[in-house]
Amino acid sequence: MLEALAVYVGASVLVYVAIIIYRHKVRSQLRHVPGPWYCALSSLPYMVLFALGIQLEWLRRLHDQYGPLVRVAPDILSARSVEAARTILGTHKFVKGAMYNNCAFTGHPNLLSVTEPVLYKAKHRMIAPMFSKVAIDEMESIVIAAGAEPLVERLQRHADTGDIVNVHQLFCYMAFDVVSDVVFGRNIRLLEDDNGGDNMLTWTLSMLLLQLAQIPLGERVASWIFPRLAIQRKKVIKFGLDAIRERLGTETVRVDALQRFLAAARPSVGEEVAAPAATSELELAGELILQLQAGTDTTANCCTWTIHALLEHPKALERLRAELDAAIPDASAPITHKMLKDLAYLNAVLNESLRLYPTATADAHRVVPESGAKLCGHFLPAKINVFASQYLLNRWEQLWPQPDAFQPERWLVEDEVLNEQKHAFFPFSTGARACVGRHLAQLELRVAIASLVRRFNLERVPGDDMTPRCIFALTPRGQALNIRVTHRH
Repeated sequence: MLEALAVYVGASVLVYVAIIIYRHKVRSQLRHVPGPWYCALSSLPYMVLFALGIQLEWLRRLHDQYGPLVRVAPDILSARSVEAARTILGTHKFVKGAMYNNCAFTGHPNLLSVTEPVLYKAKHRMIAPMFSKVAIDEMESIVIAAGAEPLVERLQRHADTGDIVNVHQLFCYMAFDVVSDVVFGRNIRLLEDDNGGDNMLTWTLSMLLLQLAQIPLGERVASWIFPRLAIQRKKVIKFGLDAIRERLGTETVRVDALQRFLAAARPSVGEEVAAPAATSELELAGELILQLQAGTDTTANCCTWTIHALLEHPKALERLRAELDAAIPDASAPITHKMLKDLAYLNAVLNESLRLYPTATADAHRVVPESGAKLCGHFLPAKINVFASQYLLNRWEQLWPQPDAFQPERWLVEDEVLNEQKHAFFPFSTGARACVGRHLAQLELRVAIASLVRRFNLERVPGDDMTPRCIFALTPRGQALNIRVTHRH
């Protein structure tokens, strides 16, 4: 017993000394990068703010004070530069940081968590057919039938009675219903019945909270401290496994994302693959669950922020409504994506909403390659973590006049100016690991926002806390946008 204790203590001392030596080395290597003195000593201030989801405005103030490259932790740097962002995100040279390991919620790497480029490319080949533009066009009827149509039906019932409704919650239900239908082949119909709160929405939220807890605690300790969250995660995993087994066990072919996914995941006999993307049902389920998690909060929050911005700017709301009335004169006509995708002001409104409230705002850590890299005029040694937040770029006065103002008209400009803006604007990320679900998201956003604005009068109910909070996605701190809906006549 004493010998084991001595070995443990000795090993702990060696690890502690190694950490001190490493941090001293890193501090000396990065002494030329500006930042608060305390950030060079400890990652605790940054990690606490990150865990609470309130780091964005702190980072913004640091960049205003220290410049385009700021040290926020002993081995973590934040870059506010378009070119730095495109360098970091553009290729596989900057691999993902260790923080992404906490996103492997089935115990196997998925498209989000995998860091090794060869394996990522294999997984991307498997996932990409699910959400290609051709696939989304073919699935449009499924997407609208699962999402926008039941959303309108529910709002019509609220409009009949003059109810106050939390549309943020309804947007969450809509996004979950769409993704569950096209990705799992199982519409959970939250818009029709939320089951008293014990549903996939609460399960996946629990899984997200458990992932956050794993960052400082590790998986085993986090699951032990928060057993309820671990149980909810198991429910999500079972849902994914059941969907795969159910589809594999039937001869029915449904033209949805799940069918494309399984076809890509099971190569034909004799077909060669560069690397196995997934080898078990659990790994396959992990990829599906990732799409559920990544494709719901982001879409729901963007819809929420867009309606919030329109209600705060009545002239923009009226201009959008006039464009929709002209494009769709028959108020009872079903709305399709083809009617909407080229509407200039609708697209300007959505771009401006995504600029102010980008979907994926969590700090996307990347690791400097072995050869080192030069960013923002500084040479960075290998293995340093660096990120370039879209939120910081989108609210930078050097790129955007009046960066905190909602001005859809800034997107209705000459092509030369528009191209410059688009170079600095990548709401679904950019480069090698851009969002595979962007075509689905764009369809959902256009149809949902157009349906609400075209069919209903929307009246804001005061009192909601709309302070942005970054928990992977940018969400209102109060988790509510309460409005009164009435029918347009």
